[in-house]
Amino acid sequence: MRLGKVLGAGVRHAARTAIEASKAAAAPDPTPQVRRPSAAQTGRAVAAGGRGFFGTVKHAGRAVWLQVMGTLFAVFALYFVQATITHFHSYQEGGTHRQQWFMSALIAAAFTWFAISSFVRAAKRPR
Repeated sequence: MRLGKVLGAGVRHAARTAIEASKAAAAPDPTPQVRRPSAAQTGRAVAAGGRGFFGTVKHAGRAVWLQVMGTLFAVFALYFVQATITHFHSYQEGGTHRQQWFMSALIAAAFTWFAISSFVRAAKRPR
């Protein structure tokens, strides 16, 4: 009979301890510990931030570069369009050869293509 009382008390004590342990585990920690990142984590975070910032600067710089080059190509295209018109009038009057007129027209078309494609590529860049 005594053994039954001892076992019953032991089971009750074990159950009470388990309930208290579960309540303690569910309760928030009264003194939360601040976890400091390691040097490697800090380095990775700084590198990721740098990639983000300098990646944005790189994309913006590339778009500006494409626009500047497009403007330069447009200036050259206008120069060769003017030369094409001059050579065409001279060709009609018999002063220059047909090859000069064709060559200036071809170069004007090439620089016009470069200017347009440069501005289109700059417009497609993500902002």
